[in-house]
Amino acid sequence: MTLKTSLHGVPISVGPAIVAGLAVLGVLSRLSGALLVVWVVLGFVALLIHEMGHALAFRHYGVASSISFWALGGFTAPDDQESAARLSDRQLLVVTVAGPMVGLVVGLGTLVVGSVAREPLWPMRMPIFLWLFVNLGWAVFNLMPVSSLDGGQALEHLAGAVLGRPGRSIGLALGLLASGLIAVIAVQFGLLSVAFVAVVFGLFNPTPYLRLRAEIWPTRQSGPATIRTGDQKLGGD
Repeated sequence: MTLKTSLHGVPISVGPAIVAGLAVLGVLSRLSGALLVVWVVLGFVALLIHEMGHALAFRHYGVASSISFWALGGFTAPDDQESAARLSDRQLLVVTVAGPMVGLVVGLGTLVVGSVAREPLWPMRMPIFLWLFVNLGWAVFNLMPVSSLDGGQALEHLAGAVLGRPGRSIGLALGLLASGLIAVIAVQFGLLSVAFVAVVFGLFNPTPYLRLRAEIWPTRQSGPATIRTGDQKLGGD
């Protein structure tokens, strides 16, 4: 059963898969009882804030969008792909980084409040730690230059903004290369969840390869490339 609602005029679809995904991740992190429930709630709120950052950035440029959640996170997709495709790389770069930037701001704000009021917040230290992790930790994780993560998409649009349309191909290629390097380094340091994301969502994801082919041979592209951002993944060692 999928719950459909809206926030600030942004349609939101929430299925049971996201709750299950957060719960499994919490169990794997050895959380249980009330703390597991707190983890699921805080994790979902952090994901929602992240995706709202993308959605409001789209709206700033006149593009309506909607948010959906799945087992491994969420994503924000424009309602009109043709309107989104007309956005410049500079604008798409802003849309892409808006999500993780919101998480960083919320996380850093929590650190400031926590440093000012230490003892009164001490009984809530574990929920506060989880809140910091789902905001700061996931934001940094998402900014890795792995294809399909915000960092990989930002690399593509940054290269496009600096070098023009051909720069997108360079950014996509660099994202795939970075995915492979991150996977190798992560395995060496025992960060298996990071390696999993880099391989499955980077190297084994057909989307960046299709986009790279469309950029190199645009005449073979049957229509505007699908644009969606904020494919936030859960986890990280």
